[in-house]
Amino acid sequence: RFSGQNITCLECQKEFQETDSIPDLRLARHDYYFNPVPRDRMRALTANIQSADWWDVVDGFLESVNYNPDWLDNLLAASRYSWKLFLDLPGDSVVLDLGCGLGNLSQSLSQNVAHLYAMDLTIERLQFTDQRLRRFSPDRRIDLLAGGDGDRLPFANDSFDLVCLSGVLEWVPDIDELWQQSGNKLQLLLRMILVNIGKDNPKSMQLAFLREISRILKPGGQIFVAIENRHNYQYFAGRPDHHSGLPYGALMPRWAANLYSIWRNRRPYRTYTHGRRGYKKLFSSAGFSQIETIGL
Repeated sequence: RFSGQNITCLECQKEFQETDSIPDLRLARHDYYFNPVPRDRMRALTANIQSADWWDVVDGFLESVNYNPDWLDNLLAASRYSWKLFLDLPGDSVVLDLGCGLGNLSQSLSQNVAHLYAMDLTIERLQFTDQRLRRFSPDRRIDLLAGGDGDRLPFANDSFDLVCLSGVLEWVPDIDELWQQSGNKLQLLLRMILVNIGKDNPKSMQLAFLREISRILKPGGQIFVAIENRHNYQYFAGRPDHHSGLPYGALMPRWAANLYSIWRNRRPYRTYTHGRRGYKKLFSSAGFSQIETIGL
């Protein structure tokens, strides 16, 4: 229920507010910031989107990431999302881009569907996306939402024809609050070792997350996931794991990768990726009956 700038959940009666006209449905992680560009720099880039040359904005972003070409893809490349041609999406589809980042995927997909919701935990990314869409897609059919940090997503059952997770599933278990608490170094070490056991095991958290997505999908709805392959041939040649930065980390048994990460990164190994069989088993366990690998 909306009332001015206040939003009330009809189920739990919790109240939320808007931030720059973006409904802020985050429950606890209000200071969360996942972005390679420092916060102040990101806000400055966002403030200039309407008045500056777009290429100057892009260059300012790339300068902050040492001109890593991967981020050029995230900002501009429409071909990055050519997989949408494989989806069975009628024109009246409603889509959720969960973890929408800088909005490139949302902007691309919105051209082919009736309505799209773009959600992210980092408000600065949503503000960037909002200004980008105001400039390049003024007739957009996109609603921006901050949220996704609770056990339940803020949507009713059977809401979406498609949910997209591009570079998201591996990060779901990476919650520092699970193990970063007060105490001495020995207590911290024990928490980093034990956090991967039980309900907070990364695979268990990914499974619970996928089941929650299944809840908000319409019958026959689809989920699209873009994520690294744990058995990437480059990892065997010594390329560091994309998320932990650990050489051979993705290939190790999980317990060994965790000890390796604690020693090398001073944090537990939480960003689980899987091989083809592992993904099939994970999605099957979450209730998805038809599983297709488009690219590996």
